[in-house]
Amino acid sequence: MITDQDRFRQDKSPYERPNFRYRCGRVSLWGKPCGQGPNDAGGCGGTSECSPYFDDGRWACRRSPQSGGSCENGPLPDGQCCNQHPPCKPTLTLRGYRARLTMLAAVLVVALIGAFAFNGDGARAVSSLSPGALTSGHAQFTGEKGCATCHAPHGGDAAAWVSAAWSPNALTQSCQTCHKFDGSATAAHNETFKKSADQRQTQCVMCHAEHKGANANITEMADQQCNACHAVKFAGFSNGHPDFSKNYPSRRRTAIAFNHVTHFDKYFAYKQFADRKPKERCISCHDASNALRNVPVRPFEESCAGCHEKQISKRDLVVFTLPEFEEDPFDAVAVGEACGPSAEMLEAAGEDADKLQEILEAWSGGKSAPDAAAKRLQALQLNLGRVEGEPKKAEDGEEYLSVSEETLPLIAVMLLGLEDGEDIDAYGEPVRDLVMAMIEEGAEPLAANVEGQPDAKMLFAGLSSDILRRAGCAWAANQENEPSASDAGGWFADELSLRYRPLRHADPVVKAWVQLAAAGGAGEGLRDELFSRAKGPGACVKCHSVNAPKGQTAPLRIAWKFGAQSSQRHLRYSHAPHLGLLGLGNSCETCHKVDQTAAYDAAFKHFDALDFASNFKSIDQKTCTTCHAEQQVRQNCTLCHQYHNGPGFKRRMTTAAREPQK
Repeated sequence: MITDQDRFRQDKSPYERPNFRYRCGRVSLWGKPCGQGPNDAGGCGGTSECSPYFDDGRWACRRSPQSGGSCENGPLPDGQCCNQHPPCKPTLTLRGYRARLTMLAAVLVVALIGAFAFNGDGARAVSSLSPGALTSGHAQFTGEKGCATCHAPHGGDAAAWVSAAWSPNALTQSCQTCHKFDGSATAAHNETFKKSADQRQTQCVMCHAEHKGANANITEMADQQCNACHAVKFAGFSNGHPDFSKNYPSRRRTAIAFNHVTHFDKYFAYKQFADRKPKERCISCHDASNALRNVPVRPFEESCAGCHEKQISKRDLVVFTLPEFEEDPFDAVAVGEACGPSAEMLEAAGEDADKLQEILEAWSGGKSAPDAAAKRLQALQLNLGRVEGEPKKAEDGEEYLSVSEETLPLIAVMLLGLEDGEDIDAYGEPVRDLVMAMIEEGAEPLAANVEGQPDAKMLFAGLSSDILRRAGCAWAANQENEPSASDAGGWFADELSLRYRPLRHADPVVKAWVQLAAAGGAGEGLRDELFSRAKGPGACVKCHSVNAPKGQTAPLRIAWKFGAQSSQRHLRYSHAPHLGLLGLGNSCETCHKVDQTAAYDAAFKHFDALDFASNFKSIDQKTCTTCHAEQQVRQNCTLCHQYHNGPGFKRRMTTAAREPQK
């Protein structure tokens, strides 16, 4: 029943107000009354939502009568209000529709009159038919061609005008003359999706309208343009936007494997590391001075070296170890010619010491001994019982005893092309040849075995021929080498092995060997050894993430630098304004809350970058809507989402004239 009092209440009265062009449409659109309106301009009241109000120790939800009246529900325990009333929006009355139809008819009549007033005799169109000025960026390169730079030309008579109005629009093709796309220009977001009947091709002009004037922003878009294509439609970020994924924003693991939980709750809790605990929490290790989408980690020297520098220098890379032999594989004469008389030979020679001195002097003049010297050495070796073909003996009547009881390391197995390092019969001759080659040629024979591999020149960079000659001669004589290790690191030979000790973090030699393993050139066994987090050289992969493209086991990609490419290509976010508002220090933990239960380390022990448990809990959408809500902070779609992603859209366009694509 409608009373006189309710005659003009739009929630109860069907009265259309024929003199008004608008009515407030919440009743017709959402089934809820509007508190006010409309005014003469079509404005409606009831736009405010219920707001929490703390009064005398308790929360209440309030709203003025003009904005919709009292709040029926709420508040929640945290003070949030439940009433989420959509704002009143004006809708046209019958009078309004009639007015628009009349205006449209008038415009069409004027347009037709103007079109038929020109018959193609070259007369220019009147200014009222001008499309308007171009934006400043586009106006710079149209040149003499003018409109034809982007638009296909047509005749000037009325028929041509009508034909052009109904012709397919080829402006997207013209846009591609300058703008480069990562994918198809007509595919949504330039991405390749699974085929669906709902998909449609897109054109540049669907979102970017020109001829708005020099100061217009052609890239500015309204949320309604996004909603035109998306199946899930909503009023705004704080009103209907889907919840974030459960792992947002950590959809893949980071480049650096740093366990925040163990460092802060375990390692820094030790007394010996207490003085190294970050004093300013997050910004002690993260550089917030250039905080855009990522907040980069400070250099190793500033953040990690205090604890890990000495650990790196203790991780030796074992390239070669003299293995055990059952019989002496080395030819005594050949060894003598290559190395010269040993101290043991000099001592055993006794009265022949003068002859040995002559031989030593003969060797000082060149790499190879003169014939006379070689003959003298051969004669001396025969006298010492080192006759070619006979086994070396410690004493008369005893079998040959190898100075080594070791097996070949995996790197040496790879270099020699062997199946394994334990088959004495298989590795005898190759090891002998390699040792003799190292004595005579230095590192060249080693490097020759890795030609064609990634960073091949760097694998043996800095290896001295003197080290190889001294160690090789000792091993060929069935003796332990006198160690030449240095605390400074680099190449050295100990009693039975050739080793490399990292000089520093990011050591180029160690990095080259790890990269070789990642590329698949070393086999899985050697790869696992070089990737060992417990005893691998430099323990590079203890911190640097190793990823397998598309789930493959090789080749692998090592994330040497922080900020590896994110899978969220079309998402934009900048930390800078947020840190500027919240301040530095502990403000990061407003959004990034540590997850004590996450199996963080487990995800880095294999190569699937998407199988990942973040150190931090997922960011809840409510955290963002605390600020990004209606009448508070900007929340439109393009604030966080970008349609295009590619170099063509990031570089500034030049002023040079460009020819449209044919």
